[in-house]
Amino acid sequence: MFRLWRLVWTAAAAAVAADYVIDRMPVCVTIAHCPILPCHDLVACSTTGHCQYTKHTKGTLCPSQGCSNGGFCDDDANDACDADGECVDGFFPSTYVCRWPLGDCDVPELCTGYSGTCPDDALAAFGAPCTGIANGAPCDGQDICDGNGACIDQLEPAGAMCNGDVEANPCIIPGTCCGTTRTCSAPRKARVGTPCTGESQGQVCDAPDTCDGDGRCVDRFEHGTICKIALDYSRAVFCNGRTGACPVSSFMEASDVETTGNEVAKASAETSSNVLVAHSSPSLLVVGVIGVVVGGIAVAAYMRQSNVTPGDYVALSL
Repeated sequence: MFRLWRLVWTAAAAAVAADYVIDRMPVCVTIAHCPILPCHDLVACSTTGHCQYTKHTKGTLCPSQGCSNGGFCDDDANDACDADGECVDGFFPSTYVCRWPLGDCDVPELCTGYSGTCPDDALAAFGAPCTGIANGAPCDGQDICDGNGACIDQLEPAGAMCNGDVEANPCIIPGTCCGTTRTCSAPRKARVGTPCTGESQGQVCDAPDTCDGDGRCVDRFEHGTICKIALDYSRAVFCNGRTGACPVSSFMEASDVETTGNEVAKASAETSSNVLVAHSSPSLLVVGVIGVVVGGIAVAAYMRQSNVTPGDYVALSL
């Protein structure tokens, strides 16, 4: 009866999992003699004296049961079984920092993703930026690594501008570095005539602005240049050298001249009519003649204003 039960048990165990590890297992008398194996469940000690196991499914975790454990890049918690029943080591990815840098000229080490060992310590390459001992002076340059883990202080090259706060003023020349010290030379005033940009810009009489030699930008204006051409009875207008805007003409525009001329002619006609009506009075006749003459002179004066020269107008507009 006992033999029959043992045969049934063995057959049932074989039905649970067909893939048993028998040949490589140690011999046993009882199941207590069988060791625990990663990714396997112990089933029995067979009638032939071998330990029998079933495999875990692929992907089943087997924490810290792989071959590589405890390394900086070992992800022991994620060791997992494969299809053959082996516990495969889990490793941290290649983005994982396994050794942090000790300074500007050291670099972090990253895991490889396929090993539990952290790569050898490496240093920053020659020329890599770093922060040295001397910093903050106007002529301090960008410090660099020497390739052996040390940071070397650097200076700005000779001629480098170092007074950035005065660069907005084109009439002040910033100081420069000499290339051997951390200090900056004093700013200098630009020479007279150096181009700059003054306050008055974009107007018809604006001229190129220049520095005055004392650190200031002076607005310059055109003088004697036509800023408004002559039109009909109006006069040409000239820049006066004192402002960027075109001066206001002191002569009447064409519409004003025409209106005034018409009014004078009308007044003269009315005067002539009155003279004819009052022909019986010699004194009134004289007055009428004088009125006609004065009216004609006035009209001629207004109509002859177009003969004024630009020089005459400049004198009047000043």
